[in-house]
Amino acid sequence: MDKIDRDSLYDALLSLQRRARSARNATGKPYSQRESATQVRAHFHSDLGPAGQRISDWLQKDPDARKVPQSFEALWALVQLWSDWAGEEPRQREWADLFEAAHWDRAVDGKSESKFRPVGRLITELDNTHDPLVLEVHRAIDAPGASHTTFALPRYVERAHDRQLSAIIDRAAGGVSGMAVLVGESSTGKTRACWEAIQRLGEAPGKWRVWHPVDPLRTEAFLEELPLIASHTVVWLNEAQHYLLTPSMDLGERIAGRLRGLLRDSAKAPVLVLGTIWPEYAEILTEPPSPRQGDSHSAARSLLDGVLVRVPDSFRGNDMAALRAVAATDPRLKYALERAEDGEITQYLAGGPALLEKYQSAPAAARAVIEAAMDARRLGHSPALPVSLMQAAALGYLPRRKRDQLSDHWLEDALAYVTAPTKGAVGALTQIRASFEPPTHGVDLYRLADYLEGYSRQARRASGVSAEFWQACQDYAATVADRINLGKAASARGLLRTAFSLYATGANAGHQEAAALAAAMLRKAGRIDEALGWYERSAEAGNLGAVAAAARMLSEAGRVEEALDWYERAAIAGDPVAAVEAAWVLEALGRVEEAVPLLERRASAGDPFAAATAARVLRCLGRGR
Repeated sequence: MDKIDRDSLYDALLSLQRRARSARNATGKPYSQRESATQVRAHFHSDLGPAGQRISDWLQKDPDARKVPQSFEALWALVQLWSDWAGEEPRQREWADLFEAAHWDRAVDGKSESKFRPVGRLITELDNTHDPLVLEVHRAIDAPGASHTTFALPRYVERAHDRQLSAIIDRAAGGVSGMAVLVGESSTGKTRACWEAIQRLGEAPGKWRVWHPVDPLRTEAFLEELPLIASHTVVWLNEAQHYLLTPSMDLGERIAGRLRGLLRDSAKAPVLVLGTIWPEYAEILTEPPSPRQGDSHSAARSLLDGVLVRVPDSFRGNDMAALRAVAATDPRLKYALERAEDGEITQYLAGGPALLEKYQSAPAAARAVIEAAMDARRLGHSPALPVSLMQAAALGYLPRRKRDQLSDHWLEDALAYVTAPTKGAVGALTQIRASFEPPTHGVDLYRLADYLEGYSRQARRASGVSAEFWQACQDYAATVADRINLGKAASARGLLRTAFSLYATGANAGHQEAAALAAAMLRKAGRIDEALGWYERSAEAGNLGAVAAAARMLSEAGRVEEALDWYERAAIAGDPVAAVEAAWVLEALGRVEEAVPLLERRASAGDPFAAATAARVLRCLGRGR
């Protein structure tokens, strides 16, 4: 791409600030960076960023001291405000490009050529038996008559989406970077289609690589190794929701921004980004922003614009005719063709029906383990499920008589059943064997088969969940993010004690959002003193908003003197509206005189919004200046 870096974002933002200041001054209205931050919070409901980022951090004259905004949502809110003051119409796409390029520039800054080592493996070095499975292509079922020397994958039947992919591959081979994300339900052949597509790039020996950022964690691997991408690299984003739809919104947006920057970087061209995603996740990432909730996925939506390729759920028409011709020479295709219902050939090959049959006919303990995993995933736990969680939760899926009949080694027997391959394909659960330590408790981690996960989101969406399940989540959920997600699911179901307990365990780990959620629940229940303690913990973890929230709670409860103390604390900590809100509280009580010293203290500290409010209050008192 053209030369765009962090200086370009700085120059554009500084220029917009000058135009906004001039227009503001021309109308006789005050202007300051503090007032800008206040207005962003008031009108766009956005903080400027984590770790106390301020506008001045983004506009430092010294490039080495200058920070890049960590959130495009915050940057865009500020741009909209200043553009409105300047009488201009901002262009989101242009600012998104500047934001992404600034992050990319910072990521690659300081990397020396001598240490540069391209990531990924040469496509010409990949084999057709093991590497498709490494890239998460589903293993196909066994079939009578299939040779032991048969490749891990059956023969491939090209369909319309493959022809779309071929056009993108040809452009990449010709030097033009591109991206395609295949959208389809579980086991519809998305990943296999990507595997077949990159084989065309292997015709250029020694050039094209495929990079699969997955270890130790997908997001960490992506952010750490992306600067080491060289030209002629395929970025393999199987299950793209794990990269773009993260528990931390900013993380997914940063990854989307980096990908857009990579695709526009002429020095890296050509690169090819191939991904897969389920329809429900694609819908979340591409749906238009809500005026009330803000734009949570602007970078991801821009990234996915025009690159989604739909993969059908089944073979129909000409595709079925082509399948029949190929099946005559492939025992597994023939086997699936004879048995699959409604043309769902790829699902049958991936073992979907066999998995479902195995689940439905499982021994009681094994079925309980599977259902515990299903409910954990659909209620918000990340894919890596601790065996301790499933073990404790499974008891809630068994009648008392069945529990009493369990042997001492019931869990080992259940795991042996659920992890056993199903007609050659993966089992209901697969143990995750990674090179990193499990996140908690030092226990093994398992992943639920995609087909069963997709099935359970529909089949079990109205199913009740036992008390044992929720207790297991409190005791063994893998991460704080898992506890928060599960807590929100519990709260939505009216399980307030459970939700609070999940938030509390997250807060005990020092997570400010968890502490704030716990405080909000206590506040809603009218337990003010207890809520204050949790707001305090959230504030100690770095959440400035928790101090102001505590002040508002006390004010609503009529405990004005305590509220004023918390407002003062928030103002000292840098909350731009705390002093003014305190003044409003005093005005509402008819104690206008008491508001003046508070506002004047903040005004003398350089707060223009407090100064303007103080002037208004004084005029009301007949003491205009």
